[in-house]
Amino acid sequence: MPPRKKPETRIIVPAPNLKVMRVGIKGLSPLLVNRWSEKAMRQIEETQSGAPKTRKRAARDPRAEFEASSYRYPGGGYGFPSASFRLAAVSACRLVDGLTMTQARVLFVIPADLVKLVGPRPKMDTRPVRLANGSADLRYRALFWPWATKLDIRYNANAVSAEQIINLLVLAGECIGVGELRPEKGGNHGRFTIK
Repeated sequence: MPPRKKPETRIIVPAPNLKVMRVGIKGLSPLLVNRWSEKAMRQIEETQSGAPKTRKRAARDPRAEFEASSYRYPGGGYGFPSASFRLAAVSACRLVDGLTMTQARVLFVIPADLVKLVGPRPKMDTRPVRLANGSADLRYRALFWPWATKLDIRYNANAVSAEQIINLLVLAGECIGVGELRPEKGGNHGRFTIK
């Protein structure tokens, strides 16, 4: 008796229904920004490469540290990483029954690297921090208040609706936040809502 042929399995991939929506974001609490400075990244590279430490540590310049802590938007003004809003929405999935963070990661993207912040120039926030070795230090960071921005969100409407994404962002803004000292990390900064 000849072997039976297995039935062919047809895989059907429906055409995606790609859409883009613009969402206005309004800050509910101050946004504290802490971009890694070029100097800090260079020091880490030198340490990891085993380069000898021949330099004496220079005196700190609080104003320069404050200026280096913010993101400059191309063409002028200040920006903030758009990925922070997407990550906040993904993190908010922990508060939604039936939607895992893994699923949410593929539901939508915010294509821009930086979104432009709208509002007054930042103020310098000076705050003590505790280092890993237990000693205290001061940090000089950019604090934006009030602040707003716009997100261009690209999504597949076959998988998620615009309303669901907006609801997720509202939840993220209320409970997760963006930037330093956000609610997710025990603070109250970086909260936002949809305009």
